[in-house]
Amino acid sequence: MRDPWGALEDLADLRSRLPNRMLCRKTGAGWYDYSGEKPVPNPKVHEAIKKYLKEKKIQPKKFSHKEIVDRMLARAINEAAYMIQEGICDRLKTWTWR
Repeated sequence: MRDPWGALEDLADLRSRLPNRMLCRKTGAGWYDYSGEKPVPNPKVHEAIKKYLKEKKIQPKKFSHKEIVDRMLARAINEAAYMIQEGICDRLKTWTWR
């Protein structure tokens, strides 16, 4: 059974298949192509992802907006917990927006 959150090793494997020096705006290319007036999805990345999914026999899944937000928040909360656990920060801080 696949980890529903996706393994970090899988992400490293996918990133290794992308052309070198794809550092987003720094190089004008990454997940998006910044060479035009507006950023657009990069076709090289799209093709690399399609090839990766086919090789790994992974069927893409549709996610609702709520599922995407929930997953992003869960990751952020987990990272905050790891930071506290590893002593990177020693207490919770409440942020206020002005």
